[in-house]
Amino acid sequence: MQQLRRSYPGGTAPRWPRVAPLLARLLPELARHGVFNMLLSDGQALYAYGTTRLVWLQRQRPFGRARLLDSGLEIDFGATNGETDRMALVATAPLTEDEPWQAFEAGELRVFCEGRSVWRLAADGADVGGEPALAVH
Repeated sequence: MQQLRRSYPGGTAPRWPRVAPLLARLLPELARHGVFNMLLSDGQALYAYGTTRLVWLQRQRPFGRARLLDSGLEIDFGATNGETDRMALVATAPLTEDEPWQAFEAGELRVFCEGRSVWRLAADGADVGGEPALAVH
């Protein structure tokens, strides 16, 4: 957090396209000290980084039904969400059956905005001019 504050003085947080590359450089450094999974939000974007066991899912129309893994309760997401709703969920393990949860790669950083994965950097990304190659989603 101190490094972010030093990089962006003035108290106003920049938008995610400026923050994500900085996090991409800082987070592997922190991960060298052991298992490191992180969720960070600036109120506009959700930054998710995982060295172990992170999964994510995007929900949007048409919403379906899914069964919660811990209780067996079935939820009809179509009945509880509006036409324009979209969401991204990040967890350490899938929370439901019948939905396409996707595993993070070890060392992967993702940025989510408005319920979408908008940016991804894999740990094994090729270097371009000393900077990791970015894949925009």
